[in-house]
Amino acid sequence: MLKGHVFDEQLFSSECFALFIDTFLAKNCGVVKGCNLSNSTNSVTISDGFFCIRGRFLEIQGEDTLATGNDNAYCKLVCEIDLSKENTESEFTQAVLKIVKSTNTYPQLTQQDLTEDGTIYQFEFAQFKTGTNGITEFKDTRKFLDFDSIYTKVNKETQEVIEQIKKELASVKDGSAYLLKDNIAVIEGKFSIMYDGKVEDSKQFRNFASSDAIYYPEGFNSKNTIVLSKQCRTKALENGNEGWWDDGALSFKMVTKSESLDKPLEFSCYSIIVNLYEDYIVINLSTNTELDTDHILFDYEYKLVIAKI
Repeated sequence: MLKGHVFDEQLFSSECFALFIDTFLAKNCGVVKGCNLSNSTNSVTISDGFFCIRGRFLEIQGEDTLATGNDNAYCKLVCEIDLSKENTESEFTQAVLKIVKSTNTYPQLTQQDLTEDGTIYQFEFAQFKTGTNGITEFKDTRKFLDFDSIYTKVNKETQEVIEQIKKELASVKDGSAYLLKDNIAVIEGKFSIMYDGKVEDSKQFRNFASSDAIYYPEGFNSKNTIVLSKQCRTKALENGNEGWWDDGALSFKMVTKSESLDKPLEFSCYSIIVNLYEDYIVINLSTNTELDTDHILFDYEYKLVIAKI
């Protein structure tokens, strides 16, 4: 049965919303606003505020004060979610502020995955000791949901990965391949093309120019490989079209290596063709230039991104 959430006349369930928020926050929990702490000899108080536990928002209205007792114990002030309980329209029973204790060391909290099969999650606000003289060694242990920090961390980690890929790709020799993850590879290389076929009727040179054989990276072969992108470029561009270009007609001016020519050529690339043979890969270019001569040498670089299927 298909059920709609965030649709007209449909109910947006708490489970669906919590899963969305928990995913968005990368499973981070914390205080969003307020929830200040204070303590006396035999009690702890948490004031009004908002916090989020595994995608579920909670609010403290006014102040909540909990008695701590005077037994010798290691204590933690927590908010405990228990999804095995049932709420009613007038009573909220699935979360409670409580003090959990242990006799020898601070207790380990129960933190089950509420987006899977878990039902109990304890979020910590403070830790302290109790004894005949009351509370000692009180420590504020709240974690805060700082969205700017979360985004900064994500961006930092992403940029580190990008910089690492750039660094390792830069060390790749021409014609070799660098394996990304386990199923994607980038192959780079270069080759030269000699145009030597004149078309009399149109005064155009047209040729298929082939690179040297490119051998498959380890684990790749003609049966399990697809081409994700294919690009070429020449270093002799003059009119601002520098950079990589892929399939499709593209006109630009370029300088040839031919000693008999000293002016730019108007040159077009019609397609980049990649053939996956049993033992190697070959790149072909369909090109032309309007110049009534022959034996012209062009230099190209290529970049392929392939994937295993």
